[in-house]
Amino acid sequence: MTETTGVNFYMYDNATRKLKIAYGPELGLDLEIPSGCTGVTHELPRQGKTFVINSHMPSGKIARRFTWNGSKFVKEAPYQQEVMDIEEMPKTAERKDSHMQFAVYINKESAESEEGAFDAIYSVWLADERTGTVKKVCQTNPTAAPIWEQMKGKDPDAASTELQLIATAERAWIAPGDVSKVIVEGCPDGRNYWTYIIDTDAHTVKQLPSTEGVQDLDWEKKEITVASYGYDDDGRYSFKRVYNLEGKFLRRTGEIERE
Repeated sequence: MTETTGVNFYMYDNATRKLKIAYGPELGLDLEIPSGCTGVTHELPRQGKTFVINSHMPSGKIARRFTWNGSKFVKEAPYQQEVMDIEEMPKTAERKDSHMQFAVYINKESAESEEGAFDAIYSVWLADERTGTVKKVCQTNPTAAPIWEQMKGKDPDAASTELQLIATAERAWIAPGDVSKVIVEGCPDGRNYWTYIIDTDAHTVKQLPSTEGVQDLDWEKKEITVASYGYDDDGRYSFKRVYNLEGKFLRRTGEIERE
């Protein structure tokens, strides 16, 4: 397996009999890399070769695996979720929430750094107690940076991130109305709660623009209520927003609360 950085490749053009530059989306490398990320041009690999594409982002480095099939790159799942017997889950994992026969667990893999610079490392597990199986959803990355810049505005939607860039998971819930999704959050910076919606089937993650965490889950409406704080001339206040399971902002709810 070869490691590389970037999304462009040299490709032989039969019509002109010259090399041309083929860009990522033309070859199946739809990485959604924001501006400012590094990139270089490479020769195409031989058929069947797997590459690791490293994307260097402000929030950290993301590694993705692609295999060249001769005409395009085929993306592998960013996290191989092996279905295991529930007895293989760590005995120290704590059950955080359940619905019907599904339950979400969190295991503390390692403690916080002695200097307090980094949060603990957690793993998240989703169990199907009907079949006695479990899968490891993700393991947190305490070096991941916040993505508040992607969630600017009065009432922004959630922002997409990666499984490898979930910073914390101290608390967890089954998403209301969809047992394939889990919600995790924690307070890695000692001030703000970072809240994530994880789709365990699609291997996608969205971070909600919340700084005070989950306040309510509505199973009938399939909605998530989260709180955030702000400041005005009268000091600090808290307010609540409601989101659907895709991270779309729906409305504000309740009254502004002051300390």
